[in-house]
Amino acid sequence: MVDSIKSSNVAKLRPQPVQTDGTAGPPFDAARVTRIKQAVAEDQYPVDAQRITDSIFQDYSALMR
Repeated sequence: MVDSIKSSNVAKLRPQPVQTDGTAGPPFDAARVTRIKQAVAEDQYPVDAQRITDSIFQDYSALMR
């Protein structure tokens, strides 16, 4: 039987939700987000599979250090 749960360091690195009210969190360009959402909805947003793969690998490598 488990009496307690200990979270790992990886679990503590979970991304935090994006604040949409502008009072907290990193700044972001709302107009750019809207343009990207529209492009994705219209299937006009270019997907670079190699860039995505590289980014995921770099993030994973950083977590494993």
